[in-house]
Amino acid sequence: MTVAPARPSGRASIMAMNTANTATVTIEGQPVASGQQPPSLFYSGVDSTYFQTMRVPLLRGREFTESDNETAPSVAIVNQTMADRFWPHQDPLGRRFSMKADTDLAKTVQIVGVAGNGKYLFVAEDPTPFVYVPLAQNYNSMRTLQVRSFVPPETLLAPMQAQVHQLAPDLPITEAKTMKLAIEDGLWIFRLGAGVAAAMGAIGLILAVVGIYGIVSFSTAQRTREIGIRMALGGSAGDVMRMILQQSVGMVIIGLVVGLLAALGITRLMTQLLIGVSPIDPLTYLAVAGLLSVVALAACWIPARRATRVDPMVALRYE
Repeated sequence: MTVAPARPSGRASIMAMNTANTATVTIEGQPVASGQQPPSLFYSGVDSTYFQTMRVPLLRGREFTESDNETAPSVAIVNQTMADRFWPHQDPLGRRFSMKADTDLAKTVQIVGVAGNGKYLFVAEDPTPFVYVPLAQNYNSMRTLQVRSFVPPETLLAPMQAQVHQLAPDLPITEAKTMKLAIEDGLWIFRLGAGVAAAMGAIGLILAVVGIYGIVSFSTAQRTREIGIRMALGGSAGDVMRMILQQSVGMVIIGLVVGLLAALGITRLMTQLLIGVSPIDPLTYLAVAGLLSVVALAACWIPARRATRVDPMVALRYE
């Protein structure tokens, strides 16, 4: 049982569906080659208000109606991916195929509609074929009741459970939550991964700052005598500061360029793990590059600042 908020211009709606099941399909007019198994895909039984409640767009054909019952011919609605895979450049409406679940006899259905693609098992999954069948023609004791309402969804959970218990006292309710919470429960692995990645990024940033600071400090210490000579010959503290920062900035720029190129390459491999985020986001790259530049320059500035305070006479005697 899940509850989601409704749009102000819409009306409250309720739908029922059973859980996703798998079935092997045989497409009429497309025999399976010898030695091969028929394709297997997911399907779900839904009622006549499912597409309206879940805001699944119907691209062609019609939705299910109350007349699609046990006495009517078996029908189905396929998603766009299934239509493109089995009937490319053709109109799938009116096409027929048979479905066979593990414990059911094969049943031939006729396509009456094509729905938009969705995410059925995993938010990062590739577009996959999916079939919707009328709930009245495909009995399953496990049902999911989904409600879209104008009021805050969490306020409906208790009244809905009470109403179900009143109508069917022996009917168990295994879970009741808002749609937002249901989606968040499915994203915990991404949140965990993001937390681990953030921690590793923070550790990497600390190591990078320490490394830059150490390299610039060591390089500056090696040039103590040179800095003393420059200052003894009239060089100012500003000249010494610019000299050290110019060399340090070059190292930072090289590191940023290499890092950005590596990030562009790696994010292309992680496209499926990025939910609602573009793998190439200029603002994100600019913000991260700016932050790293500021931190790196601060690590360079400290030893450069220390070098400007060197006493020329002490520096000339430095070995």
